[in-house]
Amino acid sequence: MKYTKQMNQVMVPELKKLFWEDTQQFVQQQEDLFTQKISKVCNEILRKKTNIILLTGPSASGKTTSARKILTELKRQGKKGGYISLDNFYLDNQHQPHWSDGSINFESIESLDVPYFHQKLLELLQTGFCEFPIFDFQLKKRSEKTFSIQYNDETFLIFEGIHALNPILCEHFSNTQVTRIYVSTHTDFLNEDKTVLVKARNLRLIRRILRDICHRNSGVEETLNLWHYVLRGEQLYIKPFRNLADVHIDSTHAYEPFLYKAQIEPLLQTIKTHEKFSLLIGTLINGEEKFEPLSEKMIPEDSLIQEFIRK
Repeated sequence: MKYTKQMNQVMVPELKKLFWEDTQQFVQQQEDLFTQKISKVCNEILRKKTNIILLTGPSASGKTTSARKILTELKRQGKKGGYISLDNFYLDNQHQPHWSDGSINFESIESLDVPYFHQKLLELLQTGFCEFPIFDFQLKKRSEKTFSIQYNDETFLIFEGIHALNPILCEHFSNTQVTRIYVSTHTDFLNEDKTVLVKARNLRLIRRILRDICHRNSGVEETLNLWHYVLRGEQLYIKPFRNLADVHIDSTHAYEPFLYKAQIEPLLQTIKTHEKFSLLIGTLINGEEKFEPLSEKMIPEDSLIQEFIRK
């Protein structure tokens, strides 16, 4: 369950066979597999008797839903819990750091209001109650709305975000208190000749494009413009702490390329001749061409994948 650089691999011809034999069963098998992963993680948390959970992973890896599913399973087992997304501590755009080319650096830990996070965290740990902020991604600033968390020694707290394992952020936690979790897409989709049709990283990009359209008021071109900054940020701010994770979750669902075909292809076709992104777009389109479309109506309402397709 620890992270390894070796990618998982699935053969597309075998997936197509499962798809055509019984599509609904194929989808459900993947959902059941992910549920088993979540159960194993919860068992590890309970075994270690740690009530602070730090969950991280690269963009569009499914961090949010993974965190919520872990919390749901812990509650199912009679535990109390709370969830705090570190995204709610983003600074307003005017206070964000910048890359060397002048672009806003949303990936740096300096993009978060770290002192405010520490203030709220200590308030929660010391008093047992705290009102936490909510960041509005549509308006790109902190909302006036808040949410409350109650805490005692029997409460499991999940802190989720790309900087969750960064020592700067979690300096108030000791090693004996914490379970660290890393979530990513870690599966490549291979053709029968073992060439890669869809890389794990490109699957994440497709997820992010669809999610940004649904939830962040961002078009395809805007997402692609940010993508190389996202990848650069992962190398600088996530990868150095990846091996600190106690547990790794591969969030890939093998039906995803089938599901995304009907949604992503029309979006990409509109900008496939874009001078800056034509090669990447061509790679995404060529990979998706090998799959039959899967209706999103077949995806369970509580699926992690709903994070990227639900409007």
